[in-house]
Amino acid sequence: MAALVWFVPALFSATVSYAFTRMNGSPVAFWNVLLINIPIWYFWAGATPVIFWLGRVARVGWPVSPRAILIHLPASVIAALTDVVCGMTIASLLGIAPLGQHAFKHYLMNAMSWLVTGVLTYWAVLGAGYALEFDRKFRRQQLRSSELAAQLARAQLSVLRNQLHPHFLFNTLNTAVSLVRVDRADTAVRVLNDLGDILRRLLHHAPDQEITLREELAFLSAYVAIEKIRFADRLTVRMDVPDDVMNALVPNLLLQPIVENAIRYGIGHGTASGHVAVSARRGASQLVLRVRDNGPGLPDEWHASGCGGVGLTNTQERLQQMYGPLHEFVLGNSATGGADVTITIPLQLVDDGAAGASSDQPVAASAHA
Repeated sequence: MAALVWFVPALFSATVSYAFTRMNGSPVAFWNVLLINIPIWYFWAGATPVIFWLGRVARVGWPVSPRAILIHLPASVIAALTDVVCGMTIASLLGIAPLGQHAFKHYLMNAMSWLVTGVLTYWAVLGAGYALEFDRKFRRQQLRSSELAAQLARAQLSVLRNQLHPHFLFNTLNTAVSLVRVDRADTAVRVLNDLGDILRRLLHHAPDQEITLREELAFLSAYVAIEKIRFADRLTVRMDVPDDVMNALVPNLLLQPIVENAIRYGIGHGTASGHVAVSARRGASQLVLRVRDNGPGLPDEWHASGCGGVGLTNTQERLQQMYGPLHEFVLGNSATGGADVTITIPLQLVDDGAAGASSDQPVAASAHA
């Protein structure tokens, strides 16, 4: 690769020199001119590692270090003069440069004409070394930032799981105990089965940052089934999701905290029947998820940063970490009443085989829970 890079200026320089000899009326064969220019420029190919090393030993930066100047300035002049010696030696061997008493004079003339070019070439190589070093550091920082972002997203997912476990387990077990006390053992068994399904899915997808929408809805259905027993006929949840987005990837535990908020604040504090609608639609390159409820909605002074709760706040932060500017999270009041959450993320579809290998029971595209 280095040989190819340095051949370009060698070819360009040879072309200019060849044209100059023809204009002077003393043409030289192009191949001879090229043979002279190749070692001149390939000298810099061999000098490049040395210049890079000197650049690390005596770093040129701001403020300017006198030590660096005292090292690089003489080094650039020595490199340029050495380059001239290489060129003149090849030219003498080819019979183009004079020998004997005229050789020294010819050498001085070429040294004067090539000195500036050689010095500038030295500093250009030095600058290229710093640019490559900066690029490597930048790439390492990007990789490190990506790793930190992934670690943060995993930590936020862990916080969501830890938040879900204590109060949800407590409420669910209390519900099962209450059902047993009123002789509704069959319903209590169903609650415990749904709880087991939730825990199994949490363990199964514990390391996964993203799962298919089918798997997310299956988990959500088990969660809603327990909540519906707690709220009885006061709660209705409708999931309207077309088949063509079931294999779309979504963040693990994306919908549960949003639906939980809708149930707790939209329905849990009221006495009337509550309705929660979960829907999804596909755009050209986006997946749009929406959760609406018919509760009292958000108060005027409500804002996500201070009033969103751990689950909602972590969901927003995870979306930012995973998708950055490619996502959108909009939370407000619906025109028909109640809170309305719309999430837009990049559409990523997995094939049926991959989805089927890790998915559990299918979820109906449109169903009431």
